[in-house]
Amino acid sequence: MGQPVDYDNVIVEGDLDLSGLDLPRATVKLVSNEKFWGATDYEVIFVVSPIIIDNSIIKGSINLKETAFQNTIDFSGTRFEGVVYLSSSKFNETADFREAEFNQTATFQNVQFNQIADFSGARFNQTADFSGAQFNKEFYYFSWESILHGTQTKVTNYITYNTAFTGAQFNQEADFSRTQFNQEVDFSEAQFNQTAYFSEAQFNQTAGFRNAQFNQTANFAAAQFNQTAYFLEAQFSRGVYFRYAQFNQDADFWGAQFNQTDFSEVQFNQIAHFSEVQFNQIAYFRSTQFNQIANFRSTQFNQTALFWGAKFKQDTYLEDASFLYVSFDNSQFSKEAFFQGAQIKGTLSLNRTKYDTLNIRWSSIHDLAYDDTAYHLLIQNFNKLGFTDDARECQYSYRCKHRQELFRQHKFDGWLFDLLAWRSYGYGLRPTWPLFWSCVSIFLGGLFFFLTGSVARSKESHSGKKPLALRRKEEKPEGKVSIYEALLLSATYFTSGASSIISATPTEFVPIGRGRYVVVILRLLGWIFFVLFLSSLTRTV
Repeated sequence: MGQPVDYDNVIVEGDLDLSGLDLPRATVKLVSNEKFWGATDYEVIFVVSPIIIDNSIIKGSINLKETAFQNTIDFSGTRFEGVVYLSSSKFNETADFREAEFNQTATFQNVQFNQIADFSGARFNQTADFSGAQFNKEFYYFSWESILHGTQTKVTNYITYNTAFTGAQFNQEADFSRTQFNQEVDFSEAQFNQTAYFSEAQFNQTAGFRNAQFNQTANFAAAQFNQTAYFLEAQFSRGVYFRYAQFNQDADFWGAQFNQTDFSEVQFNQIAHFSEVQFNQIAYFRSTQFNQIANFRSTQFNQTALFWGAKFKQDTYLEDASFLYVSFDNSQFSKEAFFQGAQIKGTLSLNRTKYDTLNIRWSSIHDLAYDDTAYHLLIQNFNKLGFTDDARECQYSYRCKHRQELFRQHKFDGWLFDLLAWRSYGYGLRPTWPLFWSCVSIFLGGLFFFLTGSVARSKESHSGKKPLALRRKEEKPEGKVSIYEALLLSATYFTSGASSIISATPTEFVPIGRGRYVVVILRLLGWIFFVLFLSSLTRTV
């Protein structure tokens, strides 16, 4: 094709196939690293004239595979009704597919875009295969003079330009596996309605996925981002997999929405921004490495978040984050982790977690998974930060969990004593509990005295007042007591057990019958609860 092709608003009925034309050809000999995926040497057709078919309809198939386009290719606004084959082609000038619509399979396998590749607003209604495509600086280039002389030239270090898929719609699978983007690529507001494959893709310049919508599975496994990756407010409606991916510059996921998410064994070598992100299903961060600041401010984990074996090498910010169940088992925080304002509505697991300082309050933790070491380390962490109230509450929770563990292990003797320590004074962490039980004891004692009539006012014998021990059994004290006097008497006996300084033994009332035993019990309980109260008070004040 030596003459320019320039059409606008036309309908092409037949196929567009260059393979049968007498055009210059040359054999491309691949270097060793390009043969890694099983590719072989192949013959390319050279087209030196521009091809412009704008705002048109091509009803037949397009076969432009293994073609080197030396001039502008412009299919903007064109609708392709048939299959499009462009595999192994080279676009050495601008490739313009803006607003193009592909209604059948579009194959761009192993294509090289060496200048601007613009797919803004393009729609892919069937499978779009970009696997092995290269947007790079290094490519095979054949000049017209070289073809005339039958020679082959390899030219490197050509500068390529941005690649735009802004607003593109992929209605079938979009496969960019192992694609190399050596200049900026922009998928902002793109819509992927079927599976999107970016596994093992390499982004050597900025990668933009702002407001992109992934309505089916998105696979970024083992992808490499060598410059900033923007996923701001991207929406992942199904599973998304970044396992083994590597972010060598900042990764910005601000405001993104995820469902099932897998960031396992990902390396974030610069700042990882997950502020205001929503994880609506389980989120895996197993063995993930955050080598710089990890920012999860105001992030919402609406289901399980698993950070098993994750490593946080720099400061970690989780202020105002919301968790349901979160596990940091076997994780390591080399610097401080900030949880101010965070809420863990379910269970926090810190089994074998290594950290120096966790800036978290006990009120943020609804439940801590039982582990002796995890509890003791967290108590030490609270004490180090000066959060003594939090340390006590954590200690209380640990003792309650420990009691349950004793019962589960059938250690009933230890469980019984632990139960008594819990109910009586809250393991020394609830000073109001002994006061409560004291009031209960006084009330029950007074009620017993009143209902049974086992306490009455004392009387003196003819020889004067005798000691209680010298009275004969048949000598009954005179007068009954009221309910108020019975309660007062019970309180007096109870407090006299703690100390005679607080209350002396009453002489105007005399216990009779079973009341004498109740008096002994009240004095004993008074002494016990007084000691428990003082013990709790000294630990909490």
